[in-house]
Amino acid sequence: MCCFAQSVKNVANTRIFGRLTDQGSQYLVYQMDYESAVPNAMILPIPVQLPATEEQVQFLNLEEYATFFDDLDSGFPFLRESLAKTTMAPSRSIDSAPLKVHSVGSFVASYVPTVDDFDRLDPQFVIPRSSWEKIPNYNDYGFAVFQLKSLHGRIHPIAMEFPTRMTDRVFFPTVHIHDGEVHSHEQFDHTLYLQNDLWDSRVSKYRGPDKRDPSTGFVRSQKDAKYFVQCNRTLNILSPDALVHRRTLRGYFGNQDWFVPQGVAALPLIQSNWLGYAAGTSVAAGMLAWLFWRRNRVRTQAQAPSREPEIFR
Repeated sequence: MCCFAQSVKNVANTRIFGRLTDQGSQYLVYQMDYESAVPNAMILPIPVQLPATEEQVQFLNLEEYATFFDDLDSGFPFLRESLAKTTMAPSRSIDSAPLKVHSVGSFVASYVPTVDDFDRLDPQFVIPRSSWEKIPNYNDYGFAVFQLKSLHGRIHPIAMEFPTRMTDRVFFPTVHIHDGEVHSHEQFDHTLYLQNDLWDSRVSKYRGPDKRDPSTGFVRSQKDAKYFVQCNRTLNILSPDALVHRRTLRGYFGNQDWFVPQGVAALPLIQSNWLGYAAGTSVAAGMLAWLFWRRNRVRTQAQAPSREPEIFR
């Protein structure tokens, strides 16, 4: 899901799209259903290139394409049964001026380059420093902040492009802060979507919306995006001639972000604190971190308060 400045009653049906570009940036699109008792803001930490600047993030307006994710899902149809069987240290801000605000459809958005720059936002839309200190991985992240105008409902897709320092993997912001506290595990209700040309050349034939491809662990779309998405309305976020890959995360998982390596088939999703990611980390290092995680999980499984993500099995 995401982080909220104020306590939130409910968040569900979170859908996130990610795609890396050849220019060293990542597209990110986010949508959710939510209910809040008070005016609130959603905050998405993002791994921007350093040094952080206020102009790094480009907000994209998808208000006129509110069905973006519904159209993505239409690329994963059920097949008739007969067919299915045949197939770095943070840079501290010295600026005290208010941060720029951007009108993005029905949101007012700001980009906060560093944790220290939260002082330049309206306090009601800020998560306290004490909360971020509990998850120090975000000391050198930037933060996209969206002020929510309604107290409940489904927001239209939030979209942005940012220069990423993780150019070998797609980043999905899934860490939760819903009540000012950082819990070790949270209830997930997420669907992740991505495009990856390298994956497209490896996957086998489409077998249905619940049939993961063994080479990626995701379900591939039946056809390229241009056949089920209005790509001319996505502001270049989607590549028309590429497949879409989808994975669902539902259950009680570790409260962390997720990364999807670009070039390694059959490598599982990597959660941020198991990876210990730093700029320049190789895919091989990610695999080694995962192996250490599996060893530690076997040792501690009996004491674990909840099941670990199915995705690691």
